[in-house]
Amino acid sequence: VMKVFRNLINGLGIQFESDILEGLCALSEYEVKLRLSFENLFSHQNNGCDLSNEELNKRIETIVETLKSVNKLLIVF
Repeated sequence: VMKVFRNLINGLGIQFESDILEGLCALSEYEVKLRLSFENLFSHQNNGCDLSNEELNKRIETIVETLKSVNKLLIVF
């Protein structure tokens, strides 16, 4: 992923520092984590299982913590 960003940016003639490229890669990783977390949150509906409130809270907390991390990363930009 980082190589693609670097090639794209170099092709545009724009000079970015490596920390910005690393930040873009981190955002990409968070996107994957959030997608999987949301899928995990709602997967019990697809297989007919009822989850305890505790388990649902854990799954939601994972999403909240990931969003907090994304927010911190975006503040840097």
